[in-house]
Amino acid sequence: MTAPLAVMDWTIVGLLALVVFTWVLLRRWHRYFKRRQTDPSPVVKVPRPDDQAASRPSYSDVSPELLKFEVQLEERARELMAQLDSKMVALMHLIRDARQCIDRLEMAQHGPTTDEATPQAPVETPPLDPELVKIHALAKQGFSAVTIAHQVERPLDEIEKILGHR
Repeated sequence: MTAPLAVMDWTIVGLLALVVFTWVLLRRWHRYFKRRQTDPSPVVKVPRPDDQAASRPSYSDVSPELLKFEVQLEERARELMAQLDSKMVALMHLIRDARQCIDRLEMAQHGPTTDEATPQAPVETPPLDPELVKIHALAKQGFSAVTIAHQVERPLDEIEKILGHR
């Protein structure tokens, strides 16, 4: 039961490759540790700060004006996002209403088909909130958002959000 010559050749080549690979790794490992013992590392170890100081950012090197500007930017970004959200909701309602109008116009133009012969219930628009009507009326009269907020007893940011999408 002898293995063919080709299989034995590949086995020997594989073993030789493994021996060479191991020799290279051992040589590099020996050089690394030898150099590390004779030549100390030029890296200076810095002591770790305590956990409490590392957890909070330090703003001591930032000017107060820059901090105030950053806060104003964040507030403005929040306001803009609220305005965008409210405008997006209003736009979605307008698109829905426009689709309903298009459907009614197409029905009026072509007449009802067999499946549309049954009358459909008219789409009701939700009733307007009397407070919203009052807020918009006060805004049209020229009152500021702060004054309107005091009169209707609602938070200022809510009034600004309501007035932002009209």
